[in-house]
Amino acid sequence: MERFTVTRGDPEPHSREEMETLLDAVRSVDAYTEWVVLLGGWAGLRKAEIFNARWEWFNFDTREPTIHVRSHADFPIKDRAERVIAMSKRISKIMKRHAQRTGYVFEITRQSEGRSRYRFNNRKSIVRALEAANLRTDDPFQRLRISFTCLHAEAGIDIYRVSKWLGHSSVRVTERYYASVRGYDKDIDNV
Repeated sequence: MERFTVTRGDPEPHSREEMETLLDAVRSVDAYTEWVVLLGGWAGLRKAEIFNARWEWFNFDTREPTIHVRSHADFPIKDRAERVIAMSKRISKIMKRHAQRTGYVFEITRQSEGRSRYRFNNRKSIVRALEAANLRTDDPFQRLRISFTCLHAEAGIDIYRVSKWLGHSSVRVTERYYASVRGYDKDIDNV
């Protein structure tokens, strides 16, 4: 059975430039891999949520598109709490062309033959894209999620909103990832 290489502690997030480089690299792999990077790095979805996402979650038809993460018959979401995430224009633009009314976003093309607990898993494609972009390949899905958190923190988004988007049970869980934000914080002099 293939095992993930998990980093000690929290993985270092990708910078905005690295995320753009990764997105360029995944475009040469396939559409599904691009969607995984978008849903992990630009929507903050968990790995299980990405691979069990349904088209019914996506609301492309409004001025303010959203992703409504919720349980369905084959997939109970973590903490059993539904949440609504503001969909970035990037996700909307790329995925809207392929949108369907119902069904899984990621259709199974072959059986996992017992090697994965996920109904669909393209970890090898993600690792190939990370290698092509000269980025670290360990713990790729968690690194995308943490990158989402840190990029929003660096952009000045309120931690409580980011916590709700991520589906964390407490803002303290989210604060743990903010510790890895790089760079100068102008608010240090506000005391």
